[in-house]
Amino acid sequence: MKPRLGTMLRSCRQHARDSFERVRITQGAYTRCTMLVCGERLDIARSQVHPLLDWVPDQRVGWLLRENAHRPSLWRKTQPQVAFLQSYWDTPFVEMESLIALIREESPRTKICYLDWFAPANVPEPRLIDLVDLYVKKNILRDRSRYLSGMCETNLVEYEAQWGSEFLNPRQGVLTEQQLSKLTVGWSFATDRRLVEALQSDASANTDRLIDLHCRIFSKNERTWYHHMRNRCVESVNELAAGAAEGEQIVCSAARLDWDAYMRELASSKACLSPFGYGEVCWRDFEAIAAGAVLVKPSMDHLEVFPDIYIPGETYVDIDWSFSDLKVKYESTRDSSLQKKLAGNAGERWKSFVETDWNEHWNDTLQKLLET
Repeated sequence: MKPRLGTMLRSCRQHARDSFERVRITQGAYTRCTMLVCGERLDIARSQVHPLLDWVPDQRVGWLLRENAHRPSLWRKTQPQVAFLQSYWDTPFVEMESLIALIREESPRTKICYLDWFAPANVPEPRLIDLVDLYVKKNILRDRSRYLSGMCETNLVEYEAQWGSEFLNPRQGVLTEQQLSKLTVGWSFATDRRLVEALQSDASANTDRLIDLHCRIFSKNERTWYHHMRNRCVESVNELAAGAAEGEQIVCSAARLDWDAYMRELASSKACLSPFGYGEVCWRDFEAIAAGAVLVKPSMDHLEVFPDIYIPGETYVDIDWSFSDLKVKYESTRDSSLQKKLAGNAGERWKSFVETDWNEHWNDTLQKLLET
């Protein structure tokens, strides 16, 4: 029998309370465990780890910061079947190379899986793939052959370069066929504890939605590919707001709100525009769905993600990366029946992922890892 969302939520709360105990036990007694997770401090990284701690049944799962994992006795005494490793984007390769060599030496039967939580779709350090048994990335290009020729810092840079060749940086991350075979899609922000709790709330049922389009976005006036992309979004929304009819409310502000106030504002919005950030998949995508707002976003057809909440006309409204069709697509979201359909479908797809689909995907991923 599959667990219900409420059960998963209670598990999230319990494990959130247990997290520090888990660290102390792992670092102190070094009890044997089935899996050992060596993660990083950032919320964006921990969202990838949460389901391993919260949703994996009947397993002894240890957790500690990766910076504390460089001790031979840890691996000698725990002897995990699987080790999950994360790092920062600027962690020196030699540091990860040393850690993986230590694991291989002290716990030779341990399978090693790297969890890539980085926003861009590229692989920043291909050499790391050679050292691990499986490389799990939260979003992967559907056309995987693109990894064989590499890309700039992100595929988004290459698009933005049409407005300025100075945005281009050297191509990197060229993979071999063998490295590509170890690359598999993982899971995204949908597993974050706070977002799962928000999904459980009644915010999505709110029918009093006075904001027609929501897009709080901060961007500096700097000549970088990232700020250029974000500023194009701001300009497009401001142009839309300038032509809005009386009583039509479009929120486009750089002012920051605390998260609770921000979520209340989203729950009062009919639609939410979520532009790309340093990568395509954003917190805002899931915040909008949890709040019951229709997700409006540049097309995601090029990416393989899980859960796939990006089905045009079914779970979100896709727009061109140039924002040229924003006005037309925005007008379509004002249809109340379409609002209900899109927001409802997206929410149900996410709930299905939490209750059933993640576990099936996890079993497939674990099987793939153990067979390497």
